[in-house]
Amino acid sequence: MKWRCLLSVLLVFAMMGSACAWADTLPIAPEVVSGRIMAYVINDEGAEVFGDIYEQGASLEAVETIPYGTEIEIRTLGLGYCRLRRDTNEVLYVRTRDLSFSEEPFEDQLAVVFVKRSNKLPLHRTASAKSKTLTTVPDGTYVVVLEKGDTFSRVLYGKYDGYLQNAYLSYRVAWQEDPQQAILRDPNNAKRITTVNLRSADSLNGKKVTTLPTFKKGTKNPYVVQVLQFKGEWAEIETEKGVHGYLKAEWVELTEPQPVEPEEEKAEEIPEAPEDKDEDTADEQAAPAETETETEAPAGDTGTAEAAGEDAEAATEADVGEDEVLADDEEEPVAMDDEEESEDEEGTFDDEGLGPEWEEE
Repeated sequence: MKWRCLLSVLLVFAMMGSACAWADTLPIAPEVVSGRIMAYVINDEGAEVFGDIYEQGASLEAVETIPYGTEIEIRTLGLGYCRLRRDTNEVLYVRTRDLSFSEEPFEDQLAVVFVKRSNKLPLHRTASAKSKTLTTVPDGTYVVVLEKGDTFSRVLYGKYDGYLQNAYLSYRVAWQEDPQQAILRDPNNAKRITTVNLRSADSLNGKKVTTLPTFKKGTKNPYVVQVLQFKGEWAEIETEKGVHGYLKAEWVELTEPQPVEPEEEKAEEIPEAPEDKDEDTADEQAAPAETETETEAPAGDTGTAEAAGEDAEAATEADVGEDEVLADDEEEPVAMDDEEESEDEEGTFDDEGLGPEWEEE
């Protein structure tokens, strides 16, 4: 009897040891890492840094260039641009195609989460659906792919390093062309304050990821997005919060970027060329110009000049009046009461659906 008890105890310990050994073979990611998404500059010419590309009409003139091989920290992911994380809280962006999220670059380093039923996907501690949930990833959000497995992929989402099911990931590569800036407008009334659905696919059958407003909340500023491409009646876009999806193309209006200023610098350099001429020659050339100016002044009609001044003042007042009209339109309840649009064109704007919560921390 004693021998049987002893054998039973030994058998239990043996089974526990094998279970522990099997558990050690599972790839376990830490619950919380440093909370940093790091990337390396892989462009031989460096990565150009731009200002706030989500400011309407923003210029694409580079403010600096980060040298090749430099390690940088990313705040918000995107296929076209990634926002840098800086101690100064400056809003700066770099092209995603100039970066790699691992020391050895490979394809499919980014993925977009598209959940079929709920709006969030569980991020697991191990490559098992039964393992502990570290957090949930919102629909339409970008994640960095660290390792790609058969059924699960190890990803980096904000401060979490964990596993997501491959069935809910759309693997993507960095966009190879510069996205186009655009604003959202109601195709029937450009001044109307409303929302439009952002979908997971370029079809009405695509799941609604979230809703986007035509104007930024509480302002008269249009909502700005980056357009990756147009696909028939749809536009593939991403937002400043790092959300990806598709909109009806008729709701997207491309904007003109502010011109870069190298030409103005050349214009300033032109007057410097005549400095080699003699001062006497310069004075002789300047004198007739002054005489002509004095002669032409009396020839004009004083009343005409005054009328021109009045017209300029009237034009200024008209511009201010238009601004006031825009303000009045925002206060009109009819802007939100019009329900003639289809479900695809309107929805309820949800701030929580615009991006990962960790970005706001």
